[in-house]
Amino acid sequence: MNVRIEKSFVFQAAIHFEGTFMVNTYDMNLLMTVLTEDQWEQKIAIERINFYLLENLEHNIFVHNKDKKAIDKYRKAGLKVIELPD
Repeated sequence: MNVRIEKSFVFQAAIHFEGTFMVNTYDMNLLMTVLTEDQWEQKIAIERINFYLLENLEHNIFVHNKDKKAIDKYRKAGLKVIELPD
């Protein structure tokens, strides 16, 4: 049986766009369907999403992948950068 799970997440990340640096707070409501009735497996699904958001997206800087100069500067400063395509 399918189970629908809903959870709210809040995380902060920055964006570098056309020479401007902006910090944003993202508030996201996630609704997903889990293909199990087992509450333990449902919890694991939520924890995986939580880990991805908090460990991979939070406190990162989103930069266009063609802006190599900005990417290099942020990385040299020890900051985490996520390169985005067009």
